[in-house]
Amino acid sequence: MKAYVDTCLVGANRAQNPAEDEALTALEELNETRKLGIVWLGSNRTLNEIELTRDPQKREALIEGARRLERLEKDHRVIGGQYHGDQYGGGGWSPFVVDVPDEKIFDALRDLGLDPMGARHLSVAIFNQCEVFLTRDVHSILRHRSVIEAQFPGIKIMKASELLKDLTKKPSSSQ
Repeated sequence: MKAYVDTCLVGANRAQNPAEDEALTALEELNETRKLGIVWLGSNRTLNEIELTRDPQKREALIEGARRLERLEKDHRVIGGQYHGDQYGGGGWSPFVVDVPDEKIFDALRDLGLDPMGARHLSVAIFNQCEVFLTRDVHSILRHRSVIEAQFPGIKIMKASELLKDLTKKPSSSQ
């Protein structure tokens, strides 16, 4: 299972919601002991968001937490570039990069009312066919989850506690 982890559940940010931190820790342990095959993912958007953290100690703690995630490489698009040369034959190429791999997905998420960073994260997860997007973002992403899941049926948007509950449900016995 490919699970994209939103920045609000990375490193020092986990402590802001002890119940979700506890659930995520339990998921990590469950994944390790039962070999569930959950791959914890992030992207360069995670690092972009962390860079905005003003407190250097907190920023470093967040970066350390982000290092625990496998990074998705398909999180942007190169839309062109420019070659810079000099009279001595030296030079280099500067790419023009867009922060989302698919602008149609990003625009659809923005049209639903998601904030730009949330839409960037979610568009990366959808484009990379992640099955789960883990977040605590009730103001933007979780508020719109039913509409997002209807429009993009390959992904489930959940809190860590919800995923833990789903994975630990006892199958009902039929008689």
